[in-house]
Amino acid sequence: MIAAKKTTPHLMPLGRLKSLLVVAVVAGLTACGQDDGPFAPIAQETAQNSATVTIDGVELLVAPGASEEIARFGRKVRTKKCSTRARKNMTNNGGTLAVCGAQLTVHSGSFPRTEHLWMITGDTRDDGLWSYEFGPHGIQFRHTPATLTIEVTPRQLKSMGIDPDRLSIAYVTGQGHGNWQVIGVDYDWDSQTISAPVWHFSRYALCVE
Repeated sequence: MIAAKKTTPHLMPLGRLKSLLVVAVVAGLTACGQDDGPFAPIAQETAQNSATVTIDGVELLVAPGASEEIARFGRKVRTKKCSTRARKNMTNNGGTLAVCGAQLTVHSGSFPRTEHLWMITGDTRDDGLWSYEFGPHGIQFRHTPATLTIEVTPRQLKSMGIDPDRLSIAYVTGQGHGNWQVIGVDYDWDSQTISAPVWHFSRYALCVE
């Protein structure tokens, strides 16, 4: 009678065992990610024209949402936390009001007396429009309009899917809940700004023609 040969079980090295466990876990997670069952992530649909909103038949731009802007207008170019509001007593000599990415220039001789003017950005409203508003409402310029200049780079517009040559400015007619009306102005590629005359104080916004 031949005695059975005693065998010693083969033990897998600890390092190789750890490697196999890692591979198994990764494979399991990958399979879960590809599952179309009830626990699979639901894809969110993106609005087709999320960069603009149409009001009164005018396609208005939605602000990027950041108040970190590049401020120029006669100062050294720098990135800074800029203001969303500006107030100033404007005399007959004229002057400027500046907020995030925009400036209003009032020319000399516009007012017969000192006026307390204000300017705010669209960040203060709930509709999110890339806009600027001036007050007191109702102020009009009879001879020479003020000038609104808005900074917007081609890169910003490209990221929104907008052609700079189609960029324009619109304003709200009348006071309160008026209608939006487009002002025919052109984008300045050299200064990377767009400007429009302001004949009366209201709300002004970037739009697409």
